[in-house]
Amino acid sequence: IDQRAGDTNRTILSGDIDDDSTYWSLHVLSGRNLTGSVTMDGFRIEKGNANGVKYVVTDSNESINTYGAGGGIFLWECSSNFTIENCSFLFNTSSFREQVGNGAVSDHSGSCIYLTNGESLNLLDCVFKNNYGESIIFAQSNDFRLENLDFINNAGGVLDLFGDRSSQITVNSFRFLNNSDSRYNLFRVNSYGDISLSDCQFSGNAKCGIEFTATSIKISNSMFTNNGSQSDSVDSTILYLSSANEVDLTGLVFDSNFQNCIDLKYLSQDDTNYVSQKHYLTEPKFRISKSKFSYNKGHALNCEWSA
Repeated sequence: IDQRAGDTNRTILSGDIDDDSTYWSLHVLSGRNLTGSVTMDGFRIEKGNANGVKYVVTDSNESINTYGAGGGIFLWECSSNFTIENCSFLFNTSSFREQVGNGAVSDHSGSCIYLTNGESLNLLDCVFKNNYGESIIFAQSNDFRLENLDFINNAGGVLDLFGDRSSQITVNSFRFLNNSDSRYNLFRVNSYGDISLSDCQFSGNAKCGIEFTATSIKISNSMFTNNGSQSDSVDSTILYLSSANEVDLTGLVFDSNFQNCIDLKYLSQDDTNYVSQKHYLTEPKFRISKSKFSYNKGHALNCEWSA
């Protein structure tokens, strides 16, 4: 495996089964109720088009369009340990907006990867390029390890991860470049577990909205440059962090963005962690250090929490 010549000899799995893309395969790969460990290594997964309609009602009374999600890979109720590495995802699409039980809408489309109830998800050394969907990856799992990933020229939202209170989410060496039409969040994590993000680059995205909800959030050595557009509203923010009782931001660079840089809101009401507003930059529970803000249109930092 180590002797493979990159993408030159990569196996291609394609949903291109008709001259009309409307009739491409709903899912290039699919699995249901899988257990154990599953590894995919060295594939190019392309041209899945999840544009169908079939609703499945879940235990929580949520109606999911299983034919409108997971154009590349669709994994339904799979309590497995998944590893996907050295793969590329190109030209996969999924339907926008799914109806849920209470009449609201959900953006869980996952044009490249759609996973529910996974045990762990490891994404390593992969490229996601020219895909379209309300999210490129939608995943529910206990733990996540995401390393050395490129997200380039995708349209719509990109990454949507859901964990639980014990989740460990590790993100390292991401590149989000020139993604467009992000109507929602470019990168969203909702887990109430622990998030660690380091050595990432977010540049040239039409709207760079990164929303983390977790108990502990650590972000380091990452760059946010030339994101947003002249038309962005004052409410548009790059880094939105909520519900955390520990936030550690270090070695960040925000340069030439049209959006606000950082919002810290609704921090945990833990009596042992309250800090006064004038000390929020130095208090160990809420620390921002060695970071640079230059030539941004919006504010650098906004903090709100209940004392």
